[in-house]
Amino acid sequence: MNGIGSKLEEYVDELETGETIRINHSSCPAGEDTRRRLYITKKPDVVLAYCHNCGESSSRYISSRDRYRDHRSAKWFKEPTPSEYVEPLVVRFGDVKNIPVEAEAWRIKSKLSRQQCEDNKIFYVPDSDAIYLPFFAMDGFTNGYQLRPLHKHGAKYINCVKDNDEELGGIISNPTQSNDTLVIVEDLVSGIHIIEAGYDALVNYGTHVKPTILFRAIQEKYKDYVIWLDNDNKVVDEKARQMYDILHMYKHTDQSVRLIQDANDPKHHNEINISKEVENGRT
Repeated sequence: MNGIGSKLEEYVDELETGETIRINHSSCPAGEDTRRRLYITKKPDVVLAYCHNCGESSSRYISSRDRYRDHRSAKWFKEPTPSEYVEPLVVRFGDVKNIPVEAEAWRIKSKLSRQQCEDNKIFYVPDSDAIYLPFFAMDGFTNGYQLRPLHKHGAKYINCVKDNDEELGGIISNPTQSNDTLVIVEDLVSGIHIIEAGYDALVNYGTHVKPTILFRAIQEKYKDYVIWLDNDNKVVDEKARQMYDILHMYKHTDQSVRLIQDANDPKHHNEINISKEVENGRT
């Protein structure tokens, strides 16, 4: 069994249905420094593993018998036990006395102010020792959350969503400003920095190509669409070009689409550099 397959088997019983984790795998042909780019996702009838570092994948079908098994007691049930959506208890970054040094260090490294964290519903979760990052849907409301553990081992992200039928991805903006440019980014922190630079952001939550989300974005007011992912490997580059092609297919004559190929995503830039890239960056 290859490295990805063994990791899949290791986590298949640990994951809840609908949950995704990101981990390293030392057998990656592209090298050991994978930055937790092996994604493992558990769906109702299958577990999928895909490495965004080398492109290798694996899957494992879950039989109907296994789906109804309680692994803790080894008993069998006619019906599966539903997993309930529960919002964790959180600490706001403004509560400086109860924010640990590690969480504060993450905030500073991400170049976020305490007010930005408050405005965008970014919190600290003591029970998980993790950062709470909300999922924004296309209707502007939140559809769940993503936990980013502060420790260096295990999953990089743990997802929890209210409605698995609603595809992840949402537009965030500053209600006091109006512009014609929408920048498509991978993560919420990058999206916040796009807003600070004076643009609206479509947070894609990863690099997965979502035609439905892109089509809904086309229906909005924007004239210019800019795709700016974390272009650090060929797989991400391919995803960005697929998004580019989809937007071009649907765009109107008064719209333009640009693909930024900077090696770093927006969260690694200041507002001035973001503006330069958005206005000038092209395929």
